[in-house]
Amino acid sequence: MLRREDVAAAARSWIGTPYRHRASLRGHGADCLGLVRGVYRDLIGDEPLPLPIYAVVPQRAEGELIFDAACRALTPAGPEILCGNILLFRMRPLDPMRHMGVMISTTEMVHAASGRGVKCIGLTPWWRRHCGAVFDFPGVIDG
Repeated sequence: MLRREDVAAAARSWIGTPYRHRASLRGHGADCLGLVRGVYRDLIGDEPLPLPIYAVVPQRAEGELIFDAACRALTPAGPEILCGNILLFRMRPLDPMRHMGVMISTTEMVHAASGRGVKCIGLTPWWRRHCGAVFDFPGVIDG
């Protein structure tokens, strides 16, 4: 069983990792998907799905790659956002979900952004409005 605090601690350990498209190596490089993949490996083990092919600049033709993979590998959660949740975001209305982060409290998340790397930010109203789905890692429990 995984506690929400374990997920938060694992995500925090990635802070400071430089941004690298399609990478997932703590301290060396990660994008937002790579961050979540790395936290998954830290807590659960081998990744359940192969890494999909996706562009640096998202293409609409790619569809809901991240959402589809999350539905297969993670557990739906919500509607309340909790520490340890994995949040998926639409950067613009009607766009596919292209960004993700890991909640480390009820008000902060860790995410990876181009030019900024992996960092902790507040879950501001802007981020809340753009949240399209909420998931947990398999086996996460409260407490």
